[in-house]
Amino acid sequence: MTRPQFQPFLSASLLVVLIVSGCAYAAPTPTQTPVPARRFETTACMFDTSGITNKIDCGYLYVPEDRLQASSPMIKLAVAIVRSSNPNPASDPLIYLQGGPGVDALIYVASLVGPFSGILANRDLILFDQRGVGFSSPSLECPETNDQFFEDIVQNLSREEAQQHAIQAIQACHARLVQAGINLSAYTSAASAADVHDLRVALGYPEWNIYGGSYGTRLALTIMRDFPGGVRSVILDSVWPLQVDEDAELASAMERALDLLFERCAADPECNTAYPDLKSVFYDTVAHLDARPISFSPIRNQTGEVVKVLMNGDGMINLIFSMLYSTDALPYLPKMIYELHEGRTDRDAMFNAYWYAATFSGDSGSAGMQLSVVCGEEVSFSSAQAIATASAPVFPRLRDAVDQGLFFPLCPAWNVKPAAAIENQPVTSAIPTLILAGDNDPATPPAWGKLAAQTLSNSHYFEFPWVAHGVIYGASPAASCAQSMLNAFVIDPVSVPASTCINGLKVFFVTE
Repeated sequence: MTRPQFQPFLSASLLVVLIVSGCAYAAPTPTQTPVPARRFETTACMFDTSGITNKIDCGYLYVPEDRLQASSPMIKLAVAIVRSSNPNPASDPLIYLQGGPGVDALIYVASLVGPFSGILANRDLILFDQRGVGFSSPSLECPETNDQFFEDIVQNLSREEAQQHAIQAIQACHARLVQAGINLSAYTSAASAADVHDLRVALGYPEWNIYGGSYGTRLALTIMRDFPGGVRSVILDSVWPLQVDEDAELASAMERALDLLFERCAADPECNTAYPDLKSVFYDTVAHLDARPISFSPIRNQTGEVVKVLMNGDGMINLIFSMLYSTDALPYLPKMIYELHEGRTDRDAMFNAYWYAATFSGDSGSAGMQLSVVCGEEVSFSSAQAIATASAPVFPRLRDAVDQGLFFPLCPAWNVKPAAAIENQPVTSAIPTLILAGDNDPATPPAWGKLAAQTLSNSHYFEFPWVAHGVIYGASPAASCAQSMLNAFVIDPVSVPASTCINGLKVFFVTE
C-alpha cells in the first residue's frame, strides 16, 4: 500500500477531503448487456506499460454487480497479468490485493514490479482494480469532493465547517451514482472476495497465492473465509483483521507510532543532539500553527499546477501521520518537525512531496468504494461510546485532530446497508499464511497482526523493528528482507522462512 490514501486510518482534517480526483470524469454505468459470469475478455492494457520489461496481458472480468439478484447488471473489473521472466513459470501465480479500500492498483504496476521481482522470476503476478475502482466500471469516484476540496484548501476552516462541506459533497456524489443505476450496497469486501474467486476460475488456475497489504489483508482474510479452495498460500502485510474496531483504535495507534519515533530519536545520541525534546517541539509547532497557519505552494503531480494552501495544526499532524506510513521517510521525520518549527517549508523538497502524498492521494482512488466498505463494515459495528472509551488516554490535541468519529456523520449521507455480523468476526483458517508487521506502523499496529494469527492455525508472524506500514515496500534493508522472506514462503509455504535478516535492522536519522 502505498502511502496513506483516504481510508479510515487518516485523521479528521484530511478525511474531510475524501478522495480527491484530478482526472476528467465521465460517470460510467453498469453494462446492461447480458454477459456470462466469470467471462474474461482480453483487451489492450488500460495503463502505461512503458518501462516494464515483462510481458503484460490485460483484460476485463465480467461479474454480476449483485450476485443475490438474478437480474443484476454486469460490471467489469480491469485485470493485468504480468508474465514471469521464466519461460516455464510455476502454475500457481500470485495475485496482488490493493489496500485502501478504494485505491487503484493498475496505475501502480510499474512500481510493483520491483518489490515482486523475486516472484516474477518464477511466477506470474496478477493485479486488478477492485469493483468501483480505477479502470473497473462502473467507477465510484467522487469528483464532487475534488471540487469542494479546492474551494476549502485556501481557507482556515474549522473542523465543523470542513465536515459539513464534506457531507454536502458526498450527498451530491451519492445522488449522481444512484441516479446512474449503481447499487452502492453491492460494493463490499465479500463481493470483492467473490470477484477474486471468479477471476481465478475464469483464468483457469487450479490454485494461486495471495498477497494482501493493509485493506488488502482484510480482503484476503475474507477470501480465506469464503473461498478457501484454490488458495495455496497467503501473505498478510500490515494486517487489518475483521474483528478490530478500527474507528476506536485509530487515535491510540497513531500516538503509539509517534511516541515510538520520539523515544528512538531521544535514545539516539546524534538525533537527540540535533533535535532535542522532539516531542515538545512537535506539539509546540502544532500549537503555533493553530494560532498562525502557514501558506505554501506545492506542485500537484497529477496536473503540474501550483496550488496555494494553508496548513494549520491539524494539517501538520496529518502530514507527519502520512510520513509515519513510510519506512523510507522515518529517518527524515525529526528533521522535518524541526524545519516546520522554524517555518522552513519551502527549503525541503521532501516536505512538498509528502504533503502532496497526504493531501492529493485521491488522485488514484475511489471515495465511493471507500465509503461503501467503511460505512457498511466498520461504522455499523462501532459507536461513539466505544471510540470515547478507547481514545480517552490519548493526548488531547492528537485525539482532537484524529477525530475517529468523523465517519458517523458522513455515512448517513452514503446510505448503504450494514454488513452481516460475520464481517466483524475473526477468520479461522489453516491455509499457510505469512504475517508481516512493522513495529512503527501508525495504521495497522503489530497487535493486529498477532490478533489475526490467533485464529490462523498455520500462520507465521514476523515483526520488523524500525518499519512502518507496508513492510515489503521501499528501499530499506527491511524491505529487502521482507521480500526475500515472501519469496521463500511462496516457493515453500510448508516451511518457516528464514528470518535472520530481521536482526540488526535500524533507522539512521538524518541530522544534516
